[in-house]
Amino acid sequence: MKNILLALALMVATSQTIAAQICNPAISKTTEQTRYQLLNDGAEVKDQKTGLIWQRCTVGQTLTANSCTGEAALYTWQEAQDYAKKQANQWRVPTIDELKTLHEAACIGPAINEATFVDTPLNNETWSASAEGADYGIMLSFYNGEVSSNDKLNTLYVRLVKTAP
Repeated sequence: MKNILLALALMVATSQTIAAQICNPAISKTTEQTRYQLLNDGAEVKDQKTGLIWQRCTVGQTLTANSCTGEAALYTWQEAQDYAKKQANQWRVPTIDELKTLHEAACIGPAINEATFVDTPLNNETWSASAEGADYGIMLSFYNGEVSSNDKLNTLYVRLVKTAP
């Protein structure tokens, strides 16, 4: 019985790392690999369709040998805005419309181009700069691409963007 419980505990604890992206072959990919150009030794990605430049890793992670390592950080909506303002090179929190351009409609778990945006946390609810009234920010779930409002005091992930020069 102890072995069964231990096995179940290990499966739950590692479920995020062993989960694989699931893509529907009947749906055309919306974020093909040819759309992206790696910059700055691969730490940044230029979306050639929108002209936006994205940080390849979620805030808190560091790109090491084509992998995003470390723990992705969680921020309240206001903390995310404040964090972005402190960054050099005009990094900012994207609007919800900008963030939605990263959503891969053909896939879930995560619903993002995994080859470009490596090691995106599976249950990645990500803040945008967009707000809904004084108390709610707009977020995108990179698990399934769902857009929704969330209490600004909740902590979510952040991926920064800037406009290409």
